[in-house]
Amino acid sequence: MTTLMQTLPMILIFLIGLVMRRNNILSVRDGEALLKLVFNVTAPALFIASISELHIGHDLLLLPVLSVVMFFGIYLIALGTGKLLKLPRASFGTFLLGASIMNIGFVLPFFVAVYGIKEAGRISFLDLGNALVVFTFGYALAARMGQHEVQQKMHSKILKSPPIIAIFVGLLLNVLHIPVPEPIMNTCNMLGMATLPLGMLSLGMFFNPRLSNLPVTFMAVFIRMLLGFGLGYLMVQALGLTGINRTMLLLAASAPAGTNTLTFSVLEKLDTELASSIVSLSIFLGLMVAPLILMLGQ
Repeated sequence: MTTLMQTLPMILIFLIGLVMRRNNILSVRDGEALLKLVFNVTAPALFIASISELHIGHDLLLLPVLSVVMFFGIYLIALGTGKLLKLPRASFGTFLLGASIMNIGFVLPFFVAVYGIKEAGRISFLDLGNALVVFTFGYALAARMGQHEVQQKMHSKILKSPPIIAIFVGLLLNVLHIPVPEPIMNTCNMLGMATLPLGMLSLGMFFNPRLSNLPVTFMAVFIRMLLGFGLGYLMVQALGLTGINRTMLLLAASAPAGTNTLTFSVLEKLDTELASSIVSLSIFLGLMVAPLILMLGQ
């Protein structure tokens, strides 16, 4: 019950964003502005504050590798399934992206709500591997399925990404034991805490309840979340993970489809309606799945 009470505010904030969008109080463009604020300011502040004071062991350094393994494990399942479905090329590309990309940004507020801001750095390590493979292999896949050339500048964006830079800054401060002045640390903590409500509010504003191509949408979400959870469970059992790392890996493995599914589909002219449906349905289910996994992990 305690876990439910801790995660319930995240669901309510999501619903507030949905209501504000539906009543034209805020628009999708406002949601985009909030996401930019999270991406460029609050999430980097959160990662610097948490990673700089995090105890870094071998278990943490393994997390980026595990997220890459999860991505490619689900990708191979989606690849075989998509071929059986005989989807059009554009839909096939979107299907692969939607099933493979984990929306770790979605589960971050739930994780921090239960485990606290000091542990946010832990999940950022997991997202590091996910981000690397999404912006390299994931984007190359979208470009190939869209029959376009891969833009090299897209690959370089990951090195200029504020959250990625913040992860390495926090890691540098931690490893070299560089003390952060209290006013700066307090500022990072205050900004970092804003990541939770701003992220959930913007997701609520982007949510679209109108779904298209239901059989393919359900199959992509089934692979991404249910089979993803199954793969994550096999990994934690094989590695003997326990406690917070076990819960975090299961949470990420069953995360909704990443919003980059829609972004890449738009950029490369894939099936944008299918992308919107996969992301929206998986986010809706994630509102129930994420608190449940956290409750079972306590």
